[in-house]
Amino acid sequence: MLVAALVVLNVGNLLTIAEGPPADWLLLSSESNPSTWWNSLLYLFVGLLLFAGGERVADPRGWRAAAVVACFLSLDEVALIHESYDDLPGGHLLAFGWVIPGAVIAVLVCLPLYGWFRGLDRGLRRELVGAAFVVLLGAVGFETLAGYYHDDHGSSRGYEAISTVEENLEMGGASLAVLSLVRWVRRPADDRQH
Repeated sequence: MLVAALVVLNVGNLLTIAEGPPADWLLLSSESNPSTWWNSLLYLFVGLLLFAGGERVADPRGWRAAAVVACFLSLDEVALIHESYDDLPGGHLLAFGWVIPGAVIAVLVCLPLYGWFRGLDRGLRRELVGAAFVVLLGAVGFETLAGYYHDDHGSSRGYEAISTVEENLEMGGASLAVLSLVRWVRRPADDRQH
């Protein structure tokens, strides 16, 4: 299902790039559209799976805190909270104003979760690091690149191509987290750590 959703979203995106309006709402670079809603659902699934994981361990606090973070990411995806920071002074340092404050907030949120994260099963920890890397490569790396490209060239096929990579990385990383957590939650209790 995860792959099928990505394929459908990308077909709509490619057809829109090729044909142009009136179907701009299918562009992966647009907000408040099917790809935004899908990514929000993926983060919500991650949050629900983290809550479920917390029900299967002796100390659920870290799991619950991580679940709250994932649910906030789901909300942010549809409410466009981070985009409201695009006009901060110095915002074009990394193409979008939310990147630096977002990085500071991410560090401040993740530091208290470090102990919980270190106590996770090594396999799950590696998979979640991989998923987070893929999401961040898209959300920070390729979104910054897309912002610079947009500043120089406007909305063009080149911009849409970079944004397509960015959004696919974000959705792909969130999908990897969902799959990793589903596997972990489904494991027998005596085969899980933390």
